Amino acid sequence: MPDNAKIQFKLGKTLLENEQWRSAISSFEQVIEIDPDFWEAHYNLGICWRKLEQYDRAIACYERVKPLQPDLADLYYSLGNVLLDANQIDEAIATLQHCRRLQPTHAEALGSLGYGFYLNDQLDLALEHYHQAIGLDPNLHLVRTNLGETLLELNRLDQSIAAFEAALAIAPDQAETHVKYAKALLTNGELGRGFTEHEWRWQMANYRLPNWSQPLWQGFELSEHNRSMQSVPTELTNKTLLIWAEPGQFFGDTIHFGRYLPLLATRLPQTRIVLQCHTALVKLLETIAGLEVITAAQLPQLEFNYHLPALSLPHIFQTKINDIPDRVPYLEVPASARSPQLAQVFNASKTNKYKIGIVWASGKRSGTWLNRFYRHKSCPLELFLPLLQLPEVELYSLQVGEDAKQLEPLGLEFIANREGDRSVNLITNLSPYIQDFADTATLIEQLDLVIAVDTAVAHLAGAMGKPTWVLLATDAEWRWLRDRIDCPWYPTMRLFRQTHLGDWQGVFDEILAALAIELGI
Repeated sequence: MPDNAKIQFKLGKTLLENEQWRSAISSFEQVIEIDPDFWEAHYNLGICWRKLEQYDRAIACYERVKPLQPDLADLYYSLGNVLLDANQIDEAIATLQHCRRLQPTHAEALGSLGYGFYLNDQLDLALEHYHQAIGLDPNLHLVRTNLGETLLELNRLDQSIAAFEAALAIAPDQAETHVKYAKALLTNGELGRGFTEHEWRWQMANYRLPNWSQPLWQGFELSEHNRSMQSVPTELTNKTLLIWAEPGQFFGDTIHFGRYLPLLATRLPQTRIVLQCHTALVKLLETIAGLEVITAAQLPQLEFNYHLPALSLPHIFQTKINDIPDRVPYLEVPASARSPQLAQVFNASKTNKYKIGIVWASGKRSGTWLNRFYRHKSCPLELFLPLLQLPEVELYSLQVGEDAKQLEPLGLEFIANREGDRSVNLITNLSPYIQDFADTATLIEQLDLVIAVDTAVAHLAGAMGKPTWVLLATDAEWRWLRDRIDCPWYPTMRLFRQTHLGDWQGVFDEILAALAIELGI
């Protein structure tokens, strides 16, 4: 019965329920070909396209349903969610508010509306809608998870942890909740529990271990005689252990957890340890003794016996807040990066001024959450300019990528300082000299101080033992903990924090005052 729309629709629904998205799409499209006004087919087709992250197509499907079912609250709920996915936040909020007008007690829509306000940095409104949704349906574990995430950004750690634990009491196997709970615990300094919870990431729907025949290394076993000592695992003797970068792993993560690699090489002297990382980090990380470094392109040719994701290293070492491996430097400038060209970069100024390297922007990334992440972590370049009023200071940009182009409008300007007005190159752009992190390390070595937002450059400077000042938003990552001006991961680092979201001017007021003291002015 090829022309029976109802049978084709039931087939599509069965395929959808079995997560066979492409086949379901084919069935729903056949239904629409038979009956263009079969609204359930358009609706479910939108669900499939959303699952495949084809958000524009999903939106078009839901828009097609509007004239057919103008008062269907679930339609506006589903459309609002896909608009959130597509980073069309204002449109999503308006759509979800219309859903609420159609059905004021639609608890899931209230939860999604709260998440829209969260993405729009309207955190108080987010909390209000989360609580309303939970009041209507206490079992909405995803809303409780989002509540915990919002409370974490507001630095209300105890309430955040409680919200995550309430969500897990309802849905104990929800991996995404465990991972977000991990961030709250880590931010609170509960590193042992936090890193254990972070291992749940492998149960997330779009986050899977590689399909390798070699087993995942389970780490060191505790000695029965002394729980504080760890025995050397015999299964790794004369074997090869691969440490690999996870999908989406940031450069800063690799540098941050790079501190464990020398420890691993020391603990496993009879094991061949191979690190797979991004090409831009290879030359830098090759300076770690006892380690081989390869790129992802070289993985197919590698023969290994066990493997371990790099972000599991703190868990393997059972790191606690009072035993963080904080010895620096653990990274150094590769000999091959000490080119005459880079060595002469700073000679052009022919001064003995205080040389500060700066970074003002986190790397731009696609996706709703990552876009917000970039926006919060980055600060306006112009806020660095008052530092040039100090007569001892020269600024050098370590920024790379598209954001480095923000330097171009500055050019040559007159600035007032204690020596009188003079024409200067406000900030020297070092990006033409940077091809990888080995080059960045070479340039950092010649600086007196690095001032950066939370980026890989800050981690690199800290790993090299260079004095580093890090500028943090109120919702800073877990690794910076809360309310501290020092960093237990990097002894030469000082943290400058916003007092409220977006207040970079207050941070730079502190920076300017601290720099004047540093220079004895």
